[in-house]
Amino acid sequence: MKRCLYIWLAVTMTAGIITVQANAGDQDHGLECTNTTAVEMFLPDTGQQHCFDDSRLIPCPKPGEAFFGEDGNYLINKPSYSVIEQGQEYIVLDQVTGLTWRKINSQGATWSEALDAVDSQCSKSGEKWRLPTIYELETLGSFGSDQGIVFAVFNAAGDVSDCFWSVTSLGNTREAIGYCSAANEVKIFDIDEKLKVLAVKGASLTTGRFLKSTNGTVTDETSGLMFQADEQEPMTWKQALKYCQGLQLGGFTDWRLPNIKELLSIVVFRDKLPLVNSRFFPGARAGAYWSSTTCEDAPYMAWVVDFSNGKPYRGGFKNRRYFVRAVRGGRVLTRD
Repeated sequence: MKRCLYIWLAVTMTAGIITVQANAGDQDHGLECTNTTAVEMFLPDTGQQHCFDDSRLIPCPKPGEAFFGEDGNYLINKPSYSVIEQGQEYIVLDQVTGLTWRKINSQGATWSEALDAVDSQCSKSGEKWRLPTIYELETLGSFGSDQGIVFAVFNAAGDVSDCFWSVTSLGNTREAIGYCSAANEVKIFDIDEKLKVLAVKGASLTTGRFLKSTNGTVTDETSGLMFQADEQEPMTWKQALKYCQGLQLGGFTDWRLPNIKELLSIVVFRDKLPLVNSRFFPGARAGAYWSSTTCEDAPYMAWVVDFSNGKPYRGGFKNRRYFVRAVRGGRVLTRD
């Protein structure tokens, strides 16, 4: 018998409570495997619901106060999932991105084995399962106090690791990119290493469909995020938050420091550095950029993205000086 649990990760900025509700679900039906196409992307929230200063947990600041504008001040597209149990297997639907996930292999597979295993799967709805891109795996990350429901479902006791293959490579024949869920780490692996395999179906999530304006802004038409086109000199995390809050650009005043998922959305994995589209961001540096997301277990550090390799790092000491690129907007999912 199939059971369906709708699990809502309700991220509240005040009490920090996770609420779980259960409802009934439906079954998929279909015949043939078909390809998927790119659609508008709704980027899930990071799951960070607390606020921090340079070193410790604090009540979330209000506009005009020091440290306002950090990740915990904003809730955009709260994570929400339904978990379907089919015999011994779990299927997870991400209610924000629309992607459906299942585990193909928990004992480890090489990259080519992973590609072959996923390619042989055809869903009941007629959509073809596929190996996810690194962008799609990154949307599952939780930067709050828990690992995230999807990885909690699929990381069963006894699994060989918490690292999963993506289909994304750097253009050579010996390396591909994986995502390690416990540390929210993007890593480059030799294709003969053995990682776990998640399969995904649904319209492929793509980023970087940019539209450049003459007012100093660049809009990603897929995510709806508007980025500052120009570079800013390195500054501390506190200064970066204040700078973005006070920015007036393109006729907008609601700028903020991007959270880690928003910052990762403009990474382009390729051999040429920096790993960002230089046509739209001509001054981009091959260095570390601040996100608004604090490392919760080490609040004197915040997450950064290093655009010399495209990876997120949790080692950004907040008193150090890193580059800054402000963001605003974002496509918001409306639910009935």
